[in-house]
Amino acid sequence: SFFNKRRHKYRIEYDDGDHEWIDIDKAYDRIQLFDGNGQWTMLEHAYRPALEAQRESKAEIKRRTQLAQNLEKSVAHWRVLNDDSSLYSNEPKPERWYHAQTGEVRLMREDAYIWMESRDDDGLFCFQHGETGERIY
Repeated sequence: SFFNKRRHKYRIEYDDGDHEWIDIDKAYDRIQLFDGNGQWTMLEHAYRPALEAQRESKAEIKRRTQLAQNLEKSVAHWRVLNDDSSLYSNEPKPERWYHAQTGEVRLMREDAYIWMESRDDDGLFCFQHGETGERIY
């Protein structure tokens, strides 16, 4: 058989002289492989687990991409509220954040200084823990 890059198909030649162009990704369930021991095996049995793993990997990347995009959009609207009262007091106060669209005000958690805005290996926005390396999307 020969592979045509433009068509992304294999040319399969049969014993009777006929031929057919097949896309293995679409026709794997009807193709048989002949091994050196004289055995015929359905390609589906070898191909399906790899195909399912590939689909799961793509689905996971899509899920992480969506989470990262949503996180990046939500983080873009938060601003630090300057609090002048800390100038007159010796006690540290938690930093306050203001959401520009909703008007919501939140206090920063005690461990917030450890979390950093980051990008993962795929370039997706996330928060990464400075000590453990844990990522949150």
